[in-house]
Amino acid sequence: MAPAESWNLHFRMGDVMRTLSLFTSVLALVLALSPAEAQFSRRGVAEPRLVVFGDVVLSKPKGEFADYVDQGYGFNAGAMFRLDRGGMLGLRAEIGVLQYGRERMPVAFDFSGRLSADVVTTNTIGWLSAGPQLTFPTGAVRPYANVAWAVTNFRTTSSIEDRQTRENFATTENASDFSSAVVFGGGLYIPIGGRASTAMLTVGGKYYYGGEATYLPEGGIEDNPDGSITLHPARTKTDFVIWQLGVSVGIRSRRR
Repeated sequence: MAPAESWNLHFRMGDVMRTLSLFTSVLALVLALSPAEAQFSRRGVAEPRLVVFGDVVLSKPKGEFADYVDQGYGFNAGAMFRLDRGGMLGLRAEIGVLQYGRERMPVAFDFSGRLSADVVTTNTIGWLSAGPQLTFPTGAVRPYANVAWAVTNFRTTSSIEDRQTRENFATTENASDFSSAVVFGGGLYIPIGGRASTAMLTVGGKYYYGGEATYLPEGGIEDNPDGSITLHPARTKTDFVIWQLGVSVGIRSRRR
């Protein structure tokens, strides 16, 4: 299989046009709000340009994807660079992973009964995304909205895990496929830690409008009597929602 086929990003022109259209709308809104941004600047309110953040996430599959995949949980991290002094428009990048399935079965060692271990099979979704974000930068509660294009990876691995130490000492990749998604998100920033603090509690959600991918549902590996396995993959669109709860911190510049 050619490298381009194995990468399989399902780059759809319609998704690109929707993303560009929404990006244009964000820019138009920023221009409309530019007098307010200028007012923030005159008051001397300058938010830190660089913001880093981390979230715990809960996912819910949508559409035909929900026929094969249950809800999952994981984490997300990233950074945002504010493009204007008032902190309205920024560029945001994220990386994350969630687990939607996990199976455990005991291993029988023929040569000795002194060893105890399990085969643990894990189903995950990973993503890497980037795009613009619009934020209302003042107040006790600060709403934001963003849009992004994401590369997604659907992966299933099996590992041998020691029952006592929980250490893995052998891992096999059972299945892996890449796809893409257009991401629409929003939420709230809530400042915490006092006036001098740049930390904020973040509450939000995102809809991943995903392309098709081939993946293994939980329980999608069948063990045969002869020791071989049979895979039962599914191929569908991969729409899902994630809900996020986390903390973001602005990194102040040392320049005076």
